[in-house]
Amino acid sequence: MHTAIDIDASLRRFWELEDVSQEFHGKPEDDEVEQHFVKTHTRNSKGRYNVELPFKNSKEQFSDTLQRALTRFRGVERRLKKDPNLHSQYVQFMRDYLQLGHMRELSPEDIDKKPSYYLPHHPVIAQKLRVVFDGSFKDTNGRSLNEALHIGPSILRNLFSICMRFRMFKFVFSANIVEMYRQSWVAANHCGYQRIVWREDETNPIKHSSCAPFLAVRVLDQLAHDHQHDFPTAAKILKEQF
Repeated sequence: MHTAIDIDASLRRFWELEDVSQEFHGKPEDDEVEQHFVKTHTRNSKGRYNVELPFKNSKEQFSDTLQRALTRFRGVERRLKKDPNLHSQYVQFMRDYLQLGHMRELSPEDIDKKPSYYLPHHPVIAQKLRVVFDGSFKDTNGRSLNEALHIGPSILRNLFSICMRFRMFKFVFSANIVEMYRQSWVAANHCGYQRIVWREDETNPIKHSSCAPFLAVRVLDQLAHDHQHDFPTAAKILKEQF
């Protein structure tokens, strides 16, 4: 037979398990990352945001990554050679990257410019091909790009709260931001930290390219802030329901 005390304890444990509230503890460097974004982000004439990478050291330098990135790339080439369908998808992915302006081929005189960091890349197959650029790749001194960057504060909204509010509206819709993580450009002075090597097949010379991704969620928040007077309802949705 359960006593009142047993029931009380059981109910308390139940509510503790069901509690979805989350308490986030910011890191000392979070304010520094936020201020860095505020001071360095810009916007071009077409409305696209340009952002700098949040380096822990503003004068970050890496030792050689090119030779090891070439070794990794040749391994990817061997894998693609064994699978013509995968090779075709990979080539198309890279062509789209170039056509959309998300990377550009470097001229011979730009290849030796510093600073630079080469990102290895490889395919991941889920429902469709996704090319992963490896920021955890280490240079000859054992240091990676990821390690050199601040992670930054989490500004994503609580998913449970969004789902609860979602049920309160008479009309709702969901949407997908196409290529969200590539809708912002990395500032020109930081593009050298996101280089890759690539060629469509082994008969072509290896090309050097520079990628241009993101800080996407923070940019979306900035977009809402910049246009809150013009589109107050949309800005509120971006800030609270995303």
